[in-house]
Amino acid sequence: MEIIELTGSDAQQLGTIFGVPTGGTTGGGGGGGGTSDQGGTIVSANNGQLTVYGEPTVGAGITRLDPLAVSIRALINNNRARVLQKPYISSNDSQQGSVELVTDVPLPSTTQTAGGGASQSVEFRPVGIRLLVTPRINWAEPSDQIEMTIETEVSAVDFGISVNIGGSVIPGVTNRNAVTVVTVDDGETFVIGGLTSETERKNVSRIPFISEIPLIGELFKYTDSRKEQATVVVVMTPRITW
Repeated sequence: MEIIELTGSDAQQLGTIFGVPTGGTTGGGGGGGGTSDQGGTIVSANNGQLTVYGEPTVGAGITRLDPLAVSIRALINNNRARVLQKPYISSNDSQQGSVELVTDVPLPSTTQTAGGGASQSVEFRPVGIRLLVTPRINWAEPSDQIEMTIETEVSAVDFGISVNIGGSVIPGVTNRNAVTVVTVDDGETFVIGGLTSETERKNVSRIPFISEIPLIGELFKYTDSRKEQATVVVVMTPRITW
């Protein structure tokens, strides 16, 4: 398994090229000893599509490359995408395995005291991407197929739903969840895309002392707000081991 991050325009470009309208499907079946593609889509919690692209099988000496996989590999080779992790999951049949790519983000926490005041502290919350994978071997014909149930959860800090308590801006945390089921052959590679997170960061610059003067102090403060968007794709190759 490879977890790959794309940022900025590259993430948006891939989403435009490979995006599928809500409720649609991708992929199909092919035969005749040539090549075959397998794929499917699910609606992601990002109000878009979490698309599963199957890697074509090889027949009669002909290989048709998955365009999404080729595009991702080209971005990595040009240092426009980076591999975050290469985790390995070992799981028994019908038992769940998990991968977490999270960061403990410090968030301000305010507690109202009995005297009507406020007590402030810092609370660390895990934010990022979590994958839960449950493989099931298909023992019936055709054999050597694996049904993968994949649950995804993407969380991010969102200042758009922040609250102001005791003068402290406390951002909210958004959570997006999606579940899909895909059936692939033993050793077949597929790509999951559409795991998009957006983080808004705010940096406040101020002139000491003067910025603390009531009313006019705000004139000596500068707030830099920027949004960072990242798209994560997951490349998975399930294999049956005995």
